[in-house]
Amino acid sequence: MSRLMLLCAWLCAMVFVVVGNPAQAKNSFSYVSSTGNDSNACDTPATACLTFAGALAQTANYGEIDCVNAGIYGYDFTIAQSVTIDCAGGVGSTVGIITISGAAIVVRLRNLTINNTVGTGLGGVWLRHRRSKHGGALCRELRYHQLH
Repeated sequence: MSRLMLLCAWLCAMVFVVVGNPAQAKNSFSYVSSTGNDSNACDTPATACLTFAGALAQTANYGEIDCVNAGIYGYDFTIAQSVTIDCAGGVGSTVGIITISGAAIVVRLRNLTINNTVGTGLGGVWLRHRRSKHGGALCRELRYHQLH
């Protein structure tokens, strides 16, 4: 009888631990803003992140990051998940290199300006792991438009 009561007490305690510490779900949609903060939840324009790296950490695989307004949203960062970054809401830009690294991920960069790092001439999108583990090409198509 004593063992049964101990087991019941332990199970009740575990329920409180699990309920008290729920897993943090990632956002389907995240936002960046020139007035944002990377410690924000990034799940609304009012609680936007400051950088793409901060928003990527809060965004679920196959999620989307939208720019709230014009701004420079970070320097040299890596994308290792399927995601869409769309700055149609404001002229978004980044400085340096965006590294896309991961097998069989899908990355869409829309309405985004990528500037080179001052004095180095380095900037743009670098692709790593060009082939998936199943032999298929990671990068089937890379299109860009250069504005003068």
